[in-house]
Parts: sequence; structure tokens; C-alpha cells
Amino acid sequence: METAPRSSKAKTALTVAGAIVLVLGAIVVAAGGAALWQTGKSDGGYISSGTHRFDTTSHAIVTENFKVDSDVPRWLIARTRIIASSAGGKPVFIGVARQRDVDTYLANVSRSQIRNLDYGPFAVGYVNHPGTASPARPASSSIWAASTSGTGEQQLTWRLRPGQWRVVLMNADGSSGVSADVKVGGMIDHVVPVALGVTGAGLLILLLGAAVVYAGRGRHGQPAVPVTA
Repeated sequence: METAPRSSKAKTALTVAGAIVLVLGAIVVAAGGAALWQTGKSDGGYISSGTHRFDTTSHAIVTENFKVDSDVPRWLIARTRIIASSAGGKPVFIGVARQRDVDTYLANVSRSQIRNLDYGPFAVGYVNHPGTASPARPASSSIWAASTSGTGEQQLTWRLRPGQWRVVLMNADGSSGVSADVKVGGMIDHVVPVALGVTGAGLLILLLGAAVVYAGRGRHGQPAVPVTA
């Protein structure tokens, strides 16, 4: 009894499947490699923007509300870093607090809310909220999850927590006319081992794809040898 060689259709199907797996593996390897490359050129582990000027004639510059979901894995929690130095000579204040607390603290205080922030090239728009009240010194408030203030370069580092938040930039004395040069960065914990794992998985997928292509083409590209019983 003689077993027929593998049909050309079956070999073609295996070859196509293997090629698809190879492409998938290449994409995964590229993603892992890009993450490692970006981490290697980072600033102390932080992927950072350039330094850009933020200024307003009001008492405060605030970000739009941003939400941090509670289902983000704790081992992959990101950190943010904001570095600011006053461009007007006054001591600067940076703080992050829950949206509701910021809105209460700045109620009836003139402020500029950042809108349409773009870093490539840099451009920022503001929505101005008028007010007649003068705020208390921001550092005297207990609302801040993280804050820093003083003369010279100030650095705020904050580990993201679930909730709805705003970042606030002010003069340390609460006066109007805020102007500062600001650099923003972010870091994901354990990004290097995750990137290495992704790259390793991509290499395994590539090996699998190569094996499938090899099986589809037959040894040395020759059809399987008939077996005679």
C-alpha cells in the first residue's frame, strides 16, 4: 500500500498560514523592541516632553479633568512627573488633586483651563473662567494628593491612583499672572521586563511561523517521499 504525497493545496495552505504567523511575530517583536528602545532613550525611565511655556494673566492654570480607571493592574501603575520653573521670577506651585476639590478650592477664582494641548509642534489653548475671589496660598490647602512649591526648578512626582483628577499650576503666593516653563513625563512600572517578555513572545511566534512554513514546503522544498507497505 502506498500513501500519496501531501497534496499541493495542503502545502500551500500551510505555507500561507506560516507566513501569516511570521508577520504576526515580526509585529510583536517590533513592538517589544520599540518599547525597549524608547525606554533606553528615556529621561531616568520617564518618557518626557520638551520644556514649554505655560502662562496666563489669571490666578491658576488647570488641566482638564482626567480619569484614572480602577481596573488598571496595580503592578503596571504609571507614574507622572512634572518639572516646572517660574518664568516670571515668582516661586511656583504644582499640585494634583481630585477634580471636585480643585473646583471647590478655585470657586469664583479666575483660572485658565488647558484645552487642545499638542506637543508636535507645541500649541496650547485655554478656556478662561473669570472670578473675583483671591485664593489662599495653594500649599496651605490639604486637598493635594501630591504637590511641590518654591523658587527655582520644582519637580512633582505622582503615582496614578483611581479617580478623577486635575493638575494645577499657580504662583506659590496665589497671585495672578502665572508663567512657567514646564516639562511633563510619564513612566510605566516594570516596562523593561514587560517589553522583554513581549519581544521573547514575538521571537517564539517567529520560530513557530518558520516551522509551519518549513512543514508546508517539505524538507528542502521537496515533496514528501511515498511510503510503501
